Amino acid sequence: MINQIGWQLLAKYLSGESSDDENAKVLSWLETDKENQKLLDSMKGVWELPEKDYEPSDVKALWAEVAERAGIKGESKEQIIYKMPDKKQRESIFSIVFRYTQFPVLRYAAVLIMIISIPVLYFLFSSLGDDNLIKWKTITVENSKQSSLTLSDGTILTLDSGSRLQIPENFGIDSREVKLEGEAYFEVKTDPERPFSVYSATAVIKVLGTKFNVRAWNETGKVEVAVTEGKVSFGIDEKPEKLIILNKGFAGSLSKNGELSAPKQIDVNKSPAWMKGEMSFNDVPFSEILAQVERWYNVKFSLTDSTISNERLAVLIYKNSLNDVLDVLTTLTNTQYEYDGNVVTINSAESEK
Repeated sequence: MINQIGWQLLAKYLSGESSDDENAKVLSWLETDKENQKLLDSMKGVWELPEKDYEPSDVKALWAEVAERAGIKGESKEQIIYKMPDKKQRESIFSIVFRYTQFPVLRYAAVLIMIISIPVLYFLFSSLGDDNLIKWKTITVENSKQSSLTLSDGTILTLDSGSRLQIPENFGIDSREVKLEGEAYFEVKTDPERPFSVYSATAVIKVLGTKFNVRAWNETGKVEVAVTEGKVSFGIDEKPEKLIILNKGFAGSLSKNGELSAPKQIDVNKSPAWMKGEMSFNDVPFSEILAQVERWYNVKFSLTDSTISNERLAVLIYKNSLNDVLDVLTTLTNTQYEYDGNVVTINSAESEK
């Protein structure tokens, strides 16, 4: 798209230095694709950015500053930085900008900064939904299975049934960051120069080297962290001031509404229960328990009485046969169950009378 017109011509157009023929060429280019107009609008959005002096060592600050001022909504500075090209690409781009700004006699010094910055901003805009700038490897664990893997830095992960882990192709180069949907136990390799970060829903967990469990299922919107060795910082991704420190033997949670719990003590010998073939629940809705059973046994549940799903239970279930698990759950909820293939229907005991 952009190679049809060139950044220099667009810069001249915005600065009012283009000729009539060049203006006509730009207008024609705008008419060929609606995305071209969006690109030009994004250039205008940062055209009036106040000048700042940045040293080459301030590369990350420069990118975060420009992206934030460009009006990228819903993204923290950390997320913006994380979506940038890798370190080598950033520094090569910035070195060009820096070199040109040493010569104020150049007529388009400021324009050249825009030429360098805007392509990146355009990609940042377009990548907010699909992470175009970074290629991701996605690991999905099938229901009824668990999976263990070792990352390139030596960190060991164990993923529970139905979990999904995303790893960037540049993992370990500048940083060590992954995305998790589901539940996983991390044994993080110590590296003070590159803290390890886990992003789940709206939460972020940061560590240097430790062992901890993260539970972050979409159906609950809740993120829970339990530390069995070392310590982590845990809190809201976009509010770094709202963080708690979890030491060994403590757990914390972040609710769907953004409420961060106070640390609570746990028995590290019993955590994480799922790795020992146990399902441990404390005052949770019946629907949340059924969701875990679905993942472990690769079945689907159907409730004839939807109110049952809101009943709250505290129960420890061992991963025995599915029938044994259902016997425990239906006894606690005064319900009955029946099979139809891999679909399990839960009926109220009263409806069976």
